[in-house]
Amino acid sequence: MAKKIMTLVMLMFFAGGLYAQQPDTTQVDEPEVVSRENKAEPQKKKFVRPKFFDHTYVGGGLGLQFGNFTRIDLSPMVAYEVGKVFMAGIGFSYLYARDRYDNYIQQANMYGGRVFVRLIPARNIFSNGDGFFIHGEYEILNVEAPNSSSIVIPVRYNVPAYIAGVGYQQAISRRAFSYISVLWNFNTSYPADRPYPYYNPLIRFGVLIGL
Repeated sequence: MAKKIMTLVMLMFFAGGLYAQQPDTTQVDEPEVVSRENKAEPQKKKFVRPKFFDHTYVGGGLGLQFGNFTRIDLSPMVAYEVGKVFMAGIGFSYLYARDRYDNYIQQANMYGGRVFVRLIPARNIFSNGDGFFIHGEYEILNVEAPNSSSIVIPVRYNVPAYIAGVGYQQAISRRAFSYISVLWNFNTSYPADRPYPYYNPLIRFGVLIGL
């Protein structure tokens, strides 16, 4: 009997020791971690190309006349297209003139501006944009001319021009084309001492490139 009681006490003592050695499993509240991925990131604004540029062209023309009266004309321009068959724009002109006479050679630098319109009636027939066109413009040039009272200081004056003619354009790519035109100045009322620096016909060629 004593042995049974001793055995029961030892078992209870051993079980109590095991219970004391068990780790504390009490949970401790940890600080909540907020993931950065959950935060809504601001969306970057995408650049939207204005439709205005889809109809805008830049480029320029070159006019040449050679002989006793040489003319080199540089004409950058900006044009806006309406309905594929109509175009309007503005341009700047720089002209180098060299006139050869019996006793001397006269050289001059001239500049000015112009507004123009261009009608391409058959452009829609050609898928690549080729076609004939009708061109009209109003131009003002600041002309340099010899001064009868002073050889060193030339005279400068403004002359208007009413120009019209025809031309042909050919596509280089989907948004670019080259052109050549034959034009006439229909203003014939210039004073004898203030003539227009070009001689008819005016032949120009150049390129226009879409933005």
